[in-house]
Amino acid sequence: MEKEEWNKVSRSYYEDILSPLKNSKKNPLFSDLKNLKSKRKNIIDLGCGLGELEPLISKYFKHVVALDISPEMINKAKLKNKNLSNINFYVNDISDLKRFHSKFDIALSINSHISPDLKKLDKIFKETYNILKKKGVFIAIFPAMEVYLYQAMLLAQKKSRKEVARFINDKEHDFLLGIIDFEKVKQKCYYQFEISYRLKKAGFKNIKISKVLYSWNEFEEAGQLKFLKEDLPWDWYVICEKNYII
Repeated sequence: MEKEEWNKVSRSYYEDILSPLKNSKKNPLFSDLKNLKSKRKNIIDLGCGLGELEPLISKYFKHVVALDISPEMINKAKLKNKNLSNINFYVNDISDLKRFHSKFDIALSINSHISPDLKKLDKIFKETYNILKKKGVFIAIFPAMEVYLYQAMLLAQKKSRKEVARFINDKEHDFLLGIIDFEKVKQKCYYQFEISYRLKKAGFKNIKISKVLYSWNEFEEAGQLKFLKEDLPWDWYVICEKNYII
């Protein structure tokens, strides 16, 4: 999504977005941040949205940079975190981070690497790599493309091929490129193999991939089908490193 679209989303964020910070049932992010905490470390939140994570990371780390492409998101994030003294906010596109190169011990991306422009996406991953110091850690949550295939498979156990086809609408789901069209707003989703490919291409090492889990009721509220007796839907969770293998 582009700046104008995020500005619109800022007005009703939690009505429009399934948030891994608010809605998840299991999220490794919080334990990993706690394990990494140090008052000597600097952290950047790429696509900070409304600044929900900033109160936590401002306690854990020496200095926080929070940026977003949307001026409205940044204004609301500033207001929410006005009493925190170790945070700087920027309106900035994450495909151009030259001013931040080699400055951070940790970089976060919570469903922010979602540009449907694949050339721009390459730039975003490389810029994420470039802003980290040597041995820096990248933590990310990526929307999972496999979830739509999983829902279609579950639906096919109960319904006709036509009903499955209505769910998997060609105009909304580009399974080759991993792009979803939500009401004419396109965003990138990821297959697990693509996450590894893009991170390795950017230069990251020691890539560990797991899941952020949601309930089916939360998925239904976000406009998806629910299958209460089946395995929970998910986003992909990643923690990896720059130029270093433990």
